[in-house]
Amino acid sequence: PINSYAQPTDSLPFFLRSLRLGKAHDLVEVYKPFLENKVFEYKNAVFDRKTQLVKRNMYFSSIKDGFKRDSSCYDNCCVAALSNELNLLKLKNPFRNHDFKRIINQNFWNGKYYYDDLSKEDYVAADANIFPYYFGIINDKKKLASSIQAIQKEKLDDPMPIKYTNFRDPKKQILVQKLFTPNYEGTTVWIHLGLAYMCVVAKHDKVLLRKYLEEYKNQMILKYNNFLEVLNPDTTPYKSAVYFCDDSMSWASIYLNLKNHA
Repeated sequence: PINSYAQPTDSLPFFLRSLRLGKAHDLVEVYKPFLENKVFEYKNAVFDRKTQLVKRNMYFSSIKDGFKRDSSCYDNCCVAALSNELNLLKLKNPFRNHDFKRIINQNFWNGKYYYDDLSKEDYVAADANIFPYYFGIINDKKKLASSIQAIQKEKLDDPMPIKYTNFRDPKKQILVQKLFTPNYEGTTVWIHLGLAYMCVVAKHDKVLLRKYLEEYKNQMILKYNNFLEVLNPDTTPYKSAVYFCDDSMSWASIYLNLKNHA
């Protein structure tokens, strides 16, 4: 595979997670040397051993990679998730001595929500307040409730889950996106992120989960007879002069699973 922009932080942890959930233990065993080598390459490229965090002032491909962030909470959660997957798959783990729960709480939690990145600017970012819980790094119910409250206060779940932020900062945006798809990861509603958020909400509030599922059904599925990638804030499909949102997303399987357990 070719990385569109730069070294990714999330491809390897999600790949290993998929192997584990798919019970592909035979593949893990066959490719064990290859996988462990990739883990050490990842650590050298991404991780700062002194700070025990993702390297600062570097650009990585990951979620919201149309924007430059400074050691984002999401990227650090991906390192923590990788460490957990390595343990579960019984692969060599160069992160085994790091307490990522403490590291993430210490560096990103501000008492109400998790900061987007180490710049610690005063705004709420959805992904920073989803993935600490989604990956099971943080299991604190009070923190989860506080993060959901912060997301709702900033209306990131309005009109349906979920927007990255309630504003777009062009100064942090990479040039190609700024020119051709300016609001692609700005105030748009991202369905894959909304589904991850609902997976977290499902642990906390079934009533709220059912509300969100109804919003997806009425404002997207029935409206367009489709399961789309990304929507404008008014729930029309996102488009620009050179781009139209993808359709028929396989993410629909997550929606169905959530609906079966709502």
